[in-house]
Amino acid sequence: MQKKPEYKIGQYRPVYFWAGPGTIRMNRLKFMQVPVDEAVHHTAHTEVGAEVIVNRMHQNWIHLTYSWGFPPEEEQEDWDSFETATKTYHQHGKNVFAYIQSSNCVYDGSFRKKDWYVRDPQGRKHYYYSGRYMTCFQNRDWINYLKERVADAIIRGADGIFFDNLWYGCQPSSLFGAWLGMAGCFCTTCRDRYTREEGKEIPRHVDLNDEEVITYLHWRAARLTEVVADLASYAREVKEDIQISANDYDLVMRPSYLIYGIDFPSLAKIQDVTMIENFALPLWTPHKRERLANNALTIRNARPFLPPDKHLSVISYDVGIGFDPVYPARRILQGMAEAAALGCSMTTKGTEYHDGKKMTLINAAEYADQQQAIGDFSRWLESHQTIYTNRENSSKVALMHPADSLWQKWLTLAPIYFGAAQTLIKAGIPWKVIKPGDSLEGINTLLVFNPEQKKQLAAKPNIRIITVPNLPGWQPKPDSWVAHHPYFRNVISNVAEVLIRTYHANSFSRSVMDHLGMAKLVTQTNLYYLPTLQKQTNLLSALQQMNSIRAISNEPILLEIWQQDDLTQLHLVNYAQQPQHVEVILPWSGTARIITSGFADIKSIDFTSSLFVEVDIYTVCFIHQDKGVI
Repeated sequence: MQKKPEYKIGQYRPVYFWAGPGTIRMNRLKFMQVPVDEAVHHTAHTEVGAEVIVNRMHQNWIHLTYSWGFPPEEEQEDWDSFETATKTYHQHGKNVFAYIQSSNCVYDGSFRKKDWYVRDPQGRKHYYYSGRYMTCFQNRDWINYLKERVADAIIRGADGIFFDNLWYGCQPSSLFGAWLGMAGCFCTTCRDRYTREEGKEIPRHVDLNDEEVITYLHWRAARLTEVVADLASYAREVKEDIQISANDYDLVMRPSYLIYGIDFPSLAKIQDVTMIENFALPLWTPHKRERLANNALTIRNARPFLPPDKHLSVISYDVGIGFDPVYPARRILQGMAEAAALGCSMTTKGTEYHDGKKMTLINAAEYADQQQAIGDFSRWLESHQTIYTNRENSSKVALMHPADSLWQKWLTLAPIYFGAAQTLIKAGIPWKVIKPGDSLEGINTLLVFNPEQKKQLAAKPNIRIITVPNLPGWQPKPDSWVAHHPYFRNVISNVAEVLIRTYHANSFSRSVMDHLGMAKLVTQTNLYYLPTLQKQTNLLSALQQMNSIRAISNEPILLEIWQQDDLTQLHLVNYAQQPQHVEVILPWSGTARIITSGFADIKSIDFTSSLFVEVDIYTVCFIHQDKGVI
């Protein structure tokens, strides 16, 4: 390892950089012979690529392709290319994560003879995109093969192992207000083990009103965590200081515990640094139906479940890999600023872009502006890293996390929970998430989403408790008609399964469905849409009497509050596409020192009750209070 890892904002600067011959081959397989810029993929593993990534973009943890899951007779050149690239980045003093595809493989060559594939209730293999099938985490041959890959990646110089797509078996999907399909794996090994341990058969359908289904989903998540712990332990036996990370896939904005078996609190304990991949790159769309994609929802909801000694990073897209062009520099900086303001690192997306004609990477010459912007902001964070240490979030408003009720009642509860959070963001009100049982110290307003949670809270005279589903317009919608009729749910589920299999197997069907925007049904969520104006008004009216900090602006501004000793930090991130004048309402007077990302100058302003600031992308205000307390 080049240097002992420091997983802190400004010090940890990771980049997703899948390249080399394997990524060229995978792009063509995954996207059915899509054109690929081969030159830029090859040079990414050379000194030419390192010059861009390390010197211009100032990244220091490089995620490199080691194994996409091709059979070894095809993948040998990918391992060799990884080794060459690792030596190149090591010469620059940077660390390397080896990417290992963990839950699927390419159905080709010698892998056609393997019996390690996930099976659905009908005994069919389960697709993972085109040309690949899901592999079973209970199959010892597959686990042993992964261990071979781990050991070989370490021998070839890996400083860390990155496990991608920790998904256990089939994944249910939601449509027409109901969960369709099945969860997990129905191979003989899984069925036998579940029957041996639980005395029952694996449920064939996802009905969250059925306790047997809930029991199985808990079992499935525990087995996935067990496998990851085993792989991590093996990696650390091979190399004591090997770093472990994984793709904790979109675990907030979709019920990943239900769909994939991801138990984030348990998996986070295993990892040295965590990473959430999602579709939350900041984007404010002020149309008739307002939409604000953001990472505040993800990061604030992940923070309370993260062990205190662990660091969080996020990587965010729009529609997703293979669909998005390289983002404009301003949007990339908004994402990096938002992550820093919220207390985590942004993993730079350097790969799997489509420029409208071909697959490309961020190291291509035409993206010099984006490269420079990322590098400049990364250097600014590094030089100001003391801002982000030894502090506590001091938001006065908190949302009580609904715990397991959120994923178990996702289709009715999630729109209320995230709708309330979006309303607060739009109104410029900072908030944090607490778990049931957490301390309420410092909170003056608590939003709860489960009436039972309110009953369990002891009377707190200084805390206003608002049960959001009891507010006008915020009542949960009844279950859909489809959810109550198993026959029609199964019919729709079977039709959806046929469409999914056709999408992955037939290039013409794929092109038609892509043209119709079907990919958005999988990657996008309606939870980024703002609630109706009336619902927003009703919630904000319930908060009117609170004495708290708030940012007022024409378009959304993220406001995050931290306390660092006797210094209050206000972090302001502008979601708009142009600078904004912002008024910050404060419950006291004092002096503010103001610093803007990209600039070294610090302005000092005295204020009384209101602080006026111009925010382009990211501004931090350091407040010395004259009187009063937060």
